[in-house]
Amino acid sequence: MSTVHNPNKACCTIPPVQSNYSPKGTYKAYAGFDKVYVAGPANPGKLAVICVFDIFGFKPQTQQGADILAEELGAQVYMPDFFEGDEPWTLDKFPPTKPEDQQKFQEWFAGFANPANHVPRVIKVAEALKSEGVQFIVTYGFCWGGKVAL
Repeated sequence: MSTVHNPNKACCTIPPVQSNYSPKGTYKAYAGFDKVYVAGPANPGKLAVICVFDIFGFKPQTQQGADILAEELGAQVYMPDFFEGDEPWTLDKFPPTKPEDQQKFQEWFAGFANPANHVPRVIKVAEALKSEGVQFIVTYGFCWGGKVAL
C-alpha cells in the first residue's frame, strides 16, 4: 500500500468548522425573504452562491461554511431563512424516536418543509441576483437543503 505525499491544500490548511463560531455576514430582507444571511463583499460580482441549510435552520457551522466560501471565492453567499413563518426542526428531537415525534416529523416534512415548496423560492433569489448583474449562480444545500438545491 502506498502513502499519498501530496495532501489536498484545502483539507490541510482550512481550519475545521467551530461550534462557537461568530458569523461574519449580515442579515437583510431579500427576494421575498424577511431574513437572508449574506456573507462576502459588500456588492455582488459576477458570481454569487445560494446556500440552503438543513432542517435545523441557521447554525454557526453552516454560516462559517458560507463565510469560508465567500472569502475563498470573493463572492457573496446568500442563505435565506426558508423556515420563516415556521420553525426549523430541533436538534433534541432528531432523530425522532417517539411515535408522536415521528408523526410530527412526517407531517412537517410533507407540509411546510416539503422541498418542492421551496424550489421556486430559490429561483426567486437567483432571479433577483441576475437582475443585479450576477452572471453565474451556484446553489448548494445540506441534507434537506440538497433536495431543495437540486
